[in-house]
Amino acid sequence: MHIILYQIYILKRMYIASSRQLRRLDSVTRSLIFANFSETIQGVTTIRAYHTQQRFIDLSNEFIDRNHACHLASAVSNRFDFTIMDLTFEF
Repeated sequence: MHIILYQIYILKRMYIASSRQLRRLDSVTRSLIFANFSETIQGVTTIRAYHTQQRFIDLSNEFIDRNHACHLASAVSNRFDFTIMDLTFEF
C-alpha cells in the first residue's frame, strides 16, 4: 500500500514539472499567434500589394497548429492528473 502511494507521489511530482512546461509552451505559442495577427493587420496593404496573402495565411496556420499541439498535450496531461487523483482517493 505504501509503495503504491509513494509511486503516485512520484508521478504527481513529475506531472507538476511537465505541466508547468506545457503551460509555458502554450503561452509562448499563443503569443506568436497574436503577434503575427497584429503584424499582418498593420501590413495588410503591403501584403495585398505584393499578392502574398497565401504566404501569410500559411504562416498563421502553422502558428495555430503549433499552439493546438501544445494545447492537446496540456489537455492530455490534465486528464492524466485527474486519473492519478482518482487513484489516490481510491486508496
